[in-house]
Amino acid sequence: MVIRYDACFHSYSGRCISAANYSDEGPKQSVPTSDQAKQENNSNKVRPVTEDKTELGSVTILELDPGWFEKKTSEIPVYSKGDITHFEQAEVNSYNEGHSVTWGDPLVRTLIGISNLIPYDYLQDKAIDEQLSKGPYKAGEERKITTSNGIVFIQKQRDPGKTKTSVVEVQVPQWGTYLVTLMNGQDSDIQIIHKIVFTKSEG
Repeated sequence: MVIRYDACFHSYSGRCISAANYSDEGPKQSVPTSDQAKQENNSNKVRPVTEDKTELGSVTILELDPGWFEKKTSEIPVYSKGDITHFEQAEVNSYNEGHSVTWGDPLVRTLIGISNLIPYDYLQDKAIDEQLSKGPYKAGEERKITTSNGIVFIQKQRDPGKTKTSVVEVQVPQWGTYLVTLMNGQDSDIQIIHKIVFTKSEG
């Protein structure tokens, strides 16, 4: 049985843009209709949270309302490998004291966070650790991680201060490209996925 957490909020424009069954108290399990239950019983596939097609043929898989990032980090829903979770306040405090520094790294957060969307097993790839250990990087320098099977993660933008926005592009051979936008809350620069857009490879 697949438990779905819709990621859809209705904005002032009326468009469903992030998670509909989500409240300040946390994620709620959606209750399928009888027709939906039949469809889910006939398929074991994990469906995207939303399928919002853009003019360019891309698909928005997830988009959180920017208003979430005006809250404390522990109050923001976190997309990670297909699940919706939260950081505990104790974890946020620990990070702010200098621990678990990779939580503030957009590349690492993307590598782990969208691994369920990529049809290759790369999380145990030793080449990733070797590349992440290199540095330091200069301000504004483009960071890139290439896995052994050719997946390329490129950090395009990193601004936890003024815009609170980071952007990572993920190029997957014979599959497509993900553009992942990450933001941070008011009390830390822990990177949390704000938006995932997928564009299928041509041909």
